[in-house]
Amino acid sequence: MRVVIANHHDFVRRQLKHLLSREPNIQVIGEASHALRFQRLILAYSPDVGIIDFNLLGELGGGFGSLSSPVVVMADENQSGVDFELINAIRSGATGVVYFSTPPEEIVAVVRAAATGVAAFDRRFAARLAGLCAQVVEANGAGARGTVLLTERERLYLRLIASGLSNKEIARRLGLAESTVKNSLSALFGKLMVSDRTQAAIYALRNGIVPDLPSSRTG
Repeated sequence: MRVVIANHHDFVRRQLKHLLSREPNIQVIGEASHALRFQRLILAYSPDVGIIDFNLLGELGGGFGSLSSPVVVMADENQSGVDFELINAIRSGATGVVYFSTPPEEIVAVVRAAATGVAAFDRRFAARLAGLCAQVVEANGAGARGTVLLTERERLYLRLIASGLSNKEIARRLGLAESTVKNSLSALFGKLMVSDRTQAAIYALRNGIVPDLPSSRTG
């Protein structure tokens, strides 16, 4: 797995590079201190995943749409209003979220998941995500979701949900642990700003991910 890192601080980049480079099959192939170089590295090398400091997001010309690789956003959990801004980043196309204080093994797990196109978050952020999204919807109206960029795996999850499959059945279909499916769906619901499987299925129908909602359970 090839990774590109972007952070203003040399110390943070060195620490993150050290953490990832000691893992099997992970190689840090580029570093950047600003967003423009990060974009250039992504364009030049097409890494499996990019990791960018939350504070550099405003410098991304074209936003996440300008990046061809999955991106994990790294943030300071104590920064004012950061969680709501992270929700906006997720809605705009970020694949993963970690904090600077996230345990090392969890950072590695999020990066590995993001490289496969699966949304993955720091556990503390994920635990708060549903409540945060509910506050955003309440403040802005249910129609404030806008267009959400989904990976192929996330679209597959939506099609299976709309087919009426349970977590256990989805896990069996995809050859995954049921806990993995549960965590992935929780992250997906947060990304879509929906609270349950029915709303997710409706989202899939309205956005052309499935042609129609089935009238009966399959599988």
